[in-house]
Amino acid sequence: MFRLFVQISPILRLVSVGLASLHFNLIRLTNDITSFVSRRADKSSAEHRKLTTEPSSVCVVSQRRRSADSCMRKRMHFHFGATNAHETINQLQYHDCGRRPKSGFTLVELLVVIAILGVLLGLLLPAVQAAREAARRNTCVDKIRQIGIAAMNYHGEQNSFPPGSRKHRLANEVGISLQVMLLPYLELQTLYDEIRPNSDGGCANFAPRLQAIDAFTCPSAPEPDDQWKPSHYVGVSGANTNEDVWVLFKAVCGDIDINGVFYPESYSTIGQISDGTSNTLAIGERVYAFQDWMTGSEWMMAESFPLQICSVSSKNVRYPINADLDVYGYYKHDPHAPSDATIMLFNDLPFGSEHPGGAQFCYADGSVHFLVDSINFDVLQAMATRNGEEPAAAE
Repeated sequence: MFRLFVQISPILRLVSVGLASLHFNLIRLTNDITSFVSRRADKSSAEHRKLTTEPSSVCVVSQRRRSADSCMRKRMHFHFGATNAHETINQLQYHDCGRRPKSGFTLVELLVVIAILGVLLGLLLPAVQAAREAARRNTCVDKIRQIGIAAMNYHGEQNSFPPGSRKHRLANEVGISLQVMLLPYLELQTLYDEIRPNSDGGCANFAPRLQAIDAFTCPSAPEPDDQWKPSHYVGVSGANTNEDVWVLFKAVCGDIDINGVFYPESYSTIGQISDGTSNTLAIGERVYAFQDWMTGSEWMMAESFPLQICSVSSKNVRYPINADLDVYGYYKHDPHAPSDATIMLFNDLPFGSEHPGGAQFCYADGSVHFLVDSINFDVLQAMATRNGEEPAAAE
């Protein structure tokens, strides 16, 4: 018997140590649970006192408390897998009736989110506008290129480029424009037949001048104020660099340079472009316009004043691209011009566009290039002539 007791004594010792440890852990767990329940009771009491001043929400809160207490009683059991009482309490807290913590935005968080969204929109809108302008610019390039190809095709059939405009046989009558003569080469034969150009330089039907022709309209240009629709692409008649100029009455329209590719009754040929077709400007953008796309030129002469020719579908290069009108002047009949503005002659209205930084130009070889506002003006004028033999290159 004694031998048996000696053999089982280590086992009894381990059991007693385990029971002592279990007793100690049970005491700690009981104390922690008591403390936890006491804190919840104090909190519930404080909430009850607070809710006495809010009768409308007492029923809802009481129902939530009863549900919470019932759930807590179901959860009050020992987790023997826990290593200590604190972990058991944590498990009880995390399984407290399946209640989820309240979520929402504070006013400060909401203001921060709004500020961030405002910054993002401020960064996004310029990018969207730039993307749209890039698309409009590409469309503009395609249109002016098609006009240049149409002029080349005209040259292929007629052995010369079309004139910058027709001069009507009679004074004070309107001659048709360069744009009208290019209609058959822009797949607009039906419109050309509707206009019915005459051999005297005019046409039988000027009504289409009120129609906006997509082939001659830049998508970036503003809508005209008047009923007539302009062309945003006109011929380059030349630059005042030598004696090739028609000296005319300077009250309104002024002189016309005739050393370019397109001017009234020009009919220039590729053989006459000694500067090279890849170095010579033929057609350019303009937005400062005061006549419709069908009007080419009009000449007037009377005893009271000398000869005057107003060219609409081709222009001189007398000012920089996108010239500042407040600096260089306004057209005499511009309704938006200041009363004390300097006068700019009609034949010298500048080339320009609504594209930031410059304007599109089609060269005599049909290629299209974007010339920046800051291009050297002497270089620009040299490029506007067909036979000046100037050593010029685009910047």
